[in-house]
Amino acid sequence: MRELFHADGDTWRVSSDAHDSNRAVHTVVFHCVSNGQRPYRVVEVPDPVLEGRDIDSLKEPELTELFGRSQTMDFSHDEAAEPDSHGYGDPPLR
Repeated sequence: MRELFHADGDTWRVSSDAHDSNRAVHTVVFHCVSNGQRPYRVVEVPDPVLEGRDIDSLKEPELTELFGRSQTMDFSHDEAAEPDSHGYGDPPLR
């Protein structure tokens, strides 16, 4: 298992939840271990981005980029959804 990851003022455990071979994406989940009040965060990662590597081998800059693209507790398949929104259809947080 990978070491813990630090982002947004907290410590996170990173795991790969699922792989969808039809869509060629991995689901990466960030679980906050330093603050039980923080919800988990999720991002889908296309297979070519991982280049055959597993989540444990990702370096800090790669995880930081993925964390920045992650969404709270789920992800949307709606292309019109605003990625900076915490609720689909909500105005983006600025």
